Amino acid sequence: MASNVRKGLVIAAGAVVFAGSVSVVHLWRKWIQRRSQKLEQRIEDGIGMEQLSILAKSSNVSLRRSAEQLLLDRITRRENFKFVLLCCRSQDEEQVLKACTVLCVILKSVDYRSGGMDTYILNTLADCLVRSMDASSFAKRTSDTSAPERIQRMTLAAIFDFICDSDEKKELLLNETESVSAILNLVQQTRSKEVLRYAMFLLHQMAKCGSAHGYMIQSGAIPVFASLSVSQHGDNVLQKLCFQILVILLNTPGLNVEVFLKQIATQRVLIRAAVSCKSDDGELAYWAIALLHEFAIHSNTKHYLYTMPFLLGNLQKALKSNPAQVQRLILRIISFMALHHDKFKSEVLDNSQLMEHLPVCLASGEPDIVHWGLVLVHDLAVAGSDQDVAGK
Repeated sequence: MASNVRKGLVIAAGAVVFAGSVSVVHLWRKWIQRRSQKLEQRIEDGIGMEQLSILAKSSNVSLRRSAEQLLLDRITRRENFKFVLLCCRSQDEEQVLKACTVLCVILKSVDYRSGGMDTYILNTLADCLVRSMDASSFAKRTSDTSAPERIQRMTLAAIFDFICDSDEKKELLLNETESVSAILNLVQQTRSKEVLRYAMFLLHQMAKCGSAHGYMIQSGAIPVFASLSVSQHGDNVLQKLCFQILVILLNTPGLNVEVFLKQIATQRVLIRAAVSCKSDDGELAYWAIALLHEFAIHSNTKHYLYTMPFLLGNLQKALKSNPAQVQRLILRIISFMALHHDKFKSEVLDNSQLMEHLPVCLASGEPDIVHWGLVLVHDLAVAGSDQDVAGK
C-alpha cells in the first residue's frame, strides 16, 4: 500500500515537472516570436521611402509586390492616412490629384479598414469631386489640362470602391447632397467616356439603395437617364444601366409614374428600348423590355407603344429567344396592349410566328407564362368571335 502511494507521488511530481517544462517552452517560443516580429518591424522601418519607391519599380515581381505591400502598410497607418486625406483638401490642384490617386489605391486594398473614419473619407472624396468641376476652387492650378478629369476619375472610382458593398456607406454618401447633384451634372457634361462610366456605376449603386430614390428623382435623375439612354445607344453597358435605373426609380412607392413616363416618351427613349429588346445582350434586352412594360401597364401611357409598328415583331422575336422572366414580361406587354384595342388584336392575330409560338408558352410549365399566355389567348379568342359576328 505504502509503495503504491510513493509511486503515485513520483508520477504526479513527474507530470508537474513536465507540464512546467512545456509551459516554459511555450512562453519562450512566444517571447522569441515577439522579438522576431519587432526585429522584422525595425528592419522594415529602416527601409527609406525612396528605396521602397525604387524597389516598387523592380522587374522582380516578388520584390516589387513586397515593396508595394510595405508602402501600403505604411500609408494606411492612421497618422499617415490622415495626411493623405488632408492633402486631398489642398488648394494645390496637383497635390489633390496625387492624394486622390493614393486614396484610390488604398480603398481598393482588401486589408484596409477605415477605423471609424467613413464619414470623413466620403466627405473628403465628395469635396474633391465638387471642386474638380470648378476651376476657381484651386488657388494653384496645374499646367496639366487633364487634371480635373483625372481627379474626377480617381474620386469616382474611390467612392465606388468604398460604398459598393455597404448599404451603410451608401447612406453616408446620401448625406453629401452636393456630391449627388454634382455626379448627375457630371454625366451630362463630361466628354470622358471613362468618367461617364464610373459616374454611372456609382449612380447605379445609389439607385439600388431605396432611401436614395426620392432625392435622385427630386434632383432630376429620370430625365437625365432617359437622355443618356438615347445618347449612349450602341454602348450596351451604359444603356443597360440607364434602362435599369429608370425602371428602379419608376417603381418608387408613391411616385406619380405617369407624369415621368410622359417625360420619357418625349425623349425618343421608347424607340431605343424597342430596338434593344431583341439585343443579343440578355440583360440589356431584359431592362429594355421592363421599361416598355412600365408604359404598357398604365392606361394613360400605353398609347405611346402603338406608334411603333415594328414593336410587335421585335417582341415576338424576343419571346422566342429569352428566358422565362423575359417571356412573362413580353406576354404581359402584349396582353395589356391588346386590352380594349381591336386594331392591335388584329395585328397580333395576323402575326403568324407569334401565334405559332403561343402553344409553346402554354406548354412551358412556368405558371406565370402559362397564366399570361392564357390571358392573351382568351382576349384574342373573344376578339376573333366578335369579328365573326360582325362579318355575319
